[in-house]
Amino acid sequence: MSKLEQIPFAVAINLVKRLASPAFCEIGQIYGVTGQLERLKQTIESINSVLLDADGKQEENEAVKEWIRHFKGAIVAADDLLDGIATEHLRLKVDDPNKIVTKVCRFFSSSNPIILRCRVAREVNEMLGSIDVVVHSPRNLMLNPRPFESETRQTSSFVIERQIVGRESTVVAILHSLSTVHPDQNVSLIAVVGMGGLGKTTVALCVYNSEKVKSLFELSIWVHVSDDFNFKTTVKKMLESITGSSSDDEESLEDLCNRLRENLNGKRYFLVLDDVWNENHGKWIQLRSLLMCGAPGSKILVTTRSRMVATVMEVETVFDLDLLTYEHSWALFTNLAFENSAEGMSPELESIRRSILAICHGVPLLIRLAAGMFRSLHQTEWKEFENDLRKQNLLGDVGDGIMSVMKLSYQKLSPQLKQCFAYCSIYPKDWEIEKNELIQLWMAQGYLEFEIEDMEEVGNQLVYTLLMKSFFEAAKFDKYGNVLSFKMHDLIHDLAQYVAGDVCCLLSEIAYPNYHPMHVSLESNVIHLVGSLDASWLRTFFLLQTNELVAVELADCLSFIFRRSCLHALNLSNTYLKELPGPINKLKHLRYLDLSFCRNLVSLPNSIGSLVNLQTLKLIGCERLEFSTKVITKLINLRYLDIRFCKAFEDMVPAGLGKLSSLQFLSTFVVGDDQKNEVGKLNELKNLNGLRGNLEIRGLGKVRDVTLESQELNLKDKKLLESLDLNWGHWNYNSSSEQLLKNLCPPQHLKELNVWWYPGVTFSDWLSSITHVSHITLFGFDKCQYLPPLELLPSLKSLEISYMKDLTCIHCKMVSLTALQFFPSLERLKFNNCENLSGWEVIDDGHTFHPHHLSLPSFPRLSELIINECQKLTFMPTFPHLLEELQLHSSTVEPLRETLGTASSSFTPLSNLKSLKIEGKILGIKDLPNQWMQSLTSLEYLEIGDVEKLDDWFVACPRSLLKIMVYDCEIQALPNEICKLQSLQHMKILGCRNLKLLPKEMHLLTSLFTLEIWDCPLLHEKCQKATGADWHKIAHIPNLILKQYEMGERY
Repeated sequence: MSKLEQIPFAVAINLVKRLASPAFCEIGQIYGVTGQLERLKQTIESINSVLLDADGKQEENEAVKEWIRHFKGAIVAADDLLDGIATEHLRLKVDDPNKIVTKVCRFFSSSNPIILRCRVAREVNEMLGSIDVVVHSPRNLMLNPRPFESETRQTSSFVIERQIVGRESTVVAILHSLSTVHPDQNVSLIAVVGMGGLGKTTVALCVYNSEKVKSLFELSIWVHVSDDFNFKTTVKKMLESITGSSSDDEESLEDLCNRLRENLNGKRYFLVLDDVWNENHGKWIQLRSLLMCGAPGSKILVTTRSRMVATVMEVETVFDLDLLTYEHSWALFTNLAFENSAEGMSPELESIRRSILAICHGVPLLIRLAAGMFRSLHQTEWKEFENDLRKQNLLGDVGDGIMSVMKLSYQKLSPQLKQCFAYCSIYPKDWEIEKNELIQLWMAQGYLEFEIEDMEEVGNQLVYTLLMKSFFEAAKFDKYGNVLSFKMHDLIHDLAQYVAGDVCCLLSEIAYPNYHPMHVSLESNVIHLVGSLDASWLRTFFLLQTNELVAVELADCLSFIFRRSCLHALNLSNTYLKELPGPINKLKHLRYLDLSFCRNLVSLPNSIGSLVNLQTLKLIGCERLEFSTKVITKLINLRYLDIRFCKAFEDMVPAGLGKLSSLQFLSTFVVGDDQKNEVGKLNELKNLNGLRGNLEIRGLGKVRDVTLESQELNLKDKKLLESLDLNWGHWNYNSSSEQLLKNLCPPQHLKELNVWWYPGVTFSDWLSSITHVSHITLFGFDKCQYLPPLELLPSLKSLEISYMKDLTCIHCKMVSLTALQFFPSLERLKFNNCENLSGWEVIDDGHTFHPHHLSLPSFPRLSELIINECQKLTFMPTFPHLLEELQLHSSTVEPLRETLGTASSSFTPLSNLKSLKIEGKILGIKDLPNQWMQSLTSLEYLEIGDVEKLDDWFVACPRSLLKIMVYDCEIQALPNEICKLQSLQHMKILGCRNLKLLPKEMHLLTSLFTLEIWDCPLLHEKCQKATGADWHKIAHIPNLILKQYEMGERY
């Protein structure tokens, strides 16, 4: 099946809008081409009218496909030419906005004849000729005008998630099989087998994320294998899943294998190998030998389309996924197609139900796509949708049905979405696509609407629509509910490559193009192919992974890229470049530049300031980079600037940054220590009201003139900010820090506030008025004695107060002392190193009431409480509903005692608590009620460290305990109470260097699966297999880990 020709819908539409803009009216007058530009606009408009019809006919009509190829070449050339003219015009404005007419007139004077005017006129006329040739062809092709339809803006509370329908029994069966342990078998394999689109990965994810897996296994590892099985790549992916960080590109295979063994050794792990195609037994044997070092009970879950794979891998249990039943298919469809399930019961639907289910064949992916199409339809359009389905191949096999539905789903997209979706084919299969990056790349290619302020929001809406229509899946979200990333199903990725045609190229040894692609992505192992690539149309160059690529090799292969002036997006992140491999000013069309984590990059040329079209600049982690940052202020179209951990900006931002009025994201603003005009002052932020997302303002202690720099800062007008970090650092150049903080009042809709090292005595009252804030962290206020009441903030979920040595009390208002109003949403509370904090005080009309004279309400929703180094904290609201964790470190037991005192005949406090962590000296432990731990009936994890007497904490331990950790305790024996914990599965003992005796009745712990003893030298010898004096006590435990730390090693 030959690929389609991708029509540059968005480029053509935006070109018309651009030609009608005031900027091009001015260009037409200056260069004497007003008539030609108007004619060009009209010509492109006439062609645009038949593009949708051409797109629908090209698959069946080779002549139409050939015409699209010619149109694409002509429109791209036109866009490049006009963009080049506009860029030169813009550069003149940036250099001297008041003298542009004079400069141009001087250029066109008799002393410098009309060279440029003639060249521009000639090139525009040539372009018109090319377009004219294309415009006459549709008459012979019988193409009919069809109007473009914009994508409807969808706003919905609909939750984007993987729907598990009809697979529940499979998930339960797999979870049951994971519980089976064979002591003589370290690792066993399970496979989920089925054709593409049946939901194998969805089932595996449901298992992987289950609470049962978390309780059964110490490690959970996810690796997407795909059809190109590479042993080293798979090992690297496993390590990255375990550690959460990328492996060193120069690390040898032997070192990688050794590190993996160290991470797996003696641990019970759960590994998912998703989408395995390898049927080579030898390759599997190589990997399996590496995985045998896990503890007995370790499991590997394989998803594959091939039963042969399951046979080759010697899988013990195979789960075959069948097509969904009629009932399950319809249930999944209605779940996704309707926000209100009652709509799915409409009588009008009955007539088209059969058509929907017939074309979908019981394949979940197809049902999701059909539901995505149906979801945006009005009831009057249902019949037309049914007719579209009937035109598809209903009698063919499932494979034909898959392609039919996918093509239909694509054809139902708006022209803009079609081009945006096809562009995603530059990413490899299973690639985690970052939402912001993709939107920036779309923007760089001109796919988003021309000259509108909020292109980012348009991009957000397009991503949301593609998620709703199931072109994207596996979305990840931040804590505010915003989409961070997503993936494409393998079959959807195939569709993207099919509709992208020759425009997009994922370069590899086996997929080398014999055409001139516009968008190229590649990994470094094929960088040598770049030099022979026809890059005459190249607009995107995206280096995906570096993999041992050295700087010289990269520079040699990429030097030609800098001679391709039509490039719009360039990603060279994570490379070893020391300098750019060519003159950056040649890339005049460039709109996206990512040099993040180029840790050897030491300089950028001043000519980067000539990139007046640049919209996105990422310099994250360029830890050696130094250059004249003043040139950044010339990038007048810059919308996204990320300079986190970039050395060039670590001490200041340049003066003039506030002139970048298009800026939508600025990662960091650093107040400079230099009083010269080259350093940006805080008031640079005054007019940047389009800023969104996160903003960190560092070095506030270096503000010298509070009135001049902050009075008109207007943070409250930056309504799109979600998170704000205010960091004074260790400077304090003014005595007006309280006034400065007052002037830093954030917008009402802020969701997160972090304040560091504030030197004032009182905190501004605006803290009580940011009603949408959900997370507050206040850290290092050495002199602060007063915080405004926070208990009425309706959205506050997390509050952390740390290192406030002068803070003695937390204030609350009398009016808030009702259960409905008191911290209504608070889930996490942390007090850390507040050495003089004693508790709560109530204020009312200027009067302060001692808390012991009033009854404070309990925290209604608190789930996690951490009290660290607060030995005077004796009175606070109780927390009887605590769910996840209670952590006490070198503090008083009084808050816990008060909470336990809320018990009644019908209510037991802390009965839902899952985790308890105790460390250091806890004052008043003897004041707790006898048998108090019996009330913790849901407790699963107990961690105790550096306590004087371990027995105090094991009195009447709840039988629900699954895991215990004891560390750094000066004990000689473990309490015998431990042996009554019949459900205990995992026990870890660390750094108890005087411990020499295990309880006699350890054999009673029949559920104990893992015992870890680290750095307990007196016990180490006694626990040696067969020969140790205590071996008979622990011989029944399947997984025993004994380890002594090397010099300087820490756990």
